[in-house]
Amino acid sequence: MAERLGEIQKRVITVCDREADIWHYLHYKVSHGQRFVVRTAQNSRLEEAPGKLFELPEVLATAGSHTLNVMQKGGRAARQARMFIRYSEVSIKIATTAARRSRSRMSVAGSSQRTVPAGIC
Repeated sequence: MAERLGEIQKRVITVCDREADIWHYLHYKVSHGQRFVVRTAQNSRLEEAPGKLFELPEVLATAGSHTLNVMQKGGRAARQARMFIRYSEVSIKIATTAARRSRSRMSVAGSSQRTVPAGIC
């Protein structure tokens, strides 16, 4: 796809769901300078810190917030949700020796509500 897009590739951000959360895909995107967003599925270990990826957003400082309008759906009432954004650059710890030699740094971002209304989640 990068060949087909040529110079336009620099402006493309690939958005992927959990199926794309595999090391080889992430490494390819980073090593080719391609921008991407992947909804993570793996609670990977981190190179530079103890703990795992899913724990990281909770210990990061809040970088900002945004209020979303959540529409009414089914039995759920419409509401506003204030989301708090956190991010950091990380290296994912890879199990194989060959992969460790070609480590890739990437950014991780998380968003969460501080208080969730009763009956939600």
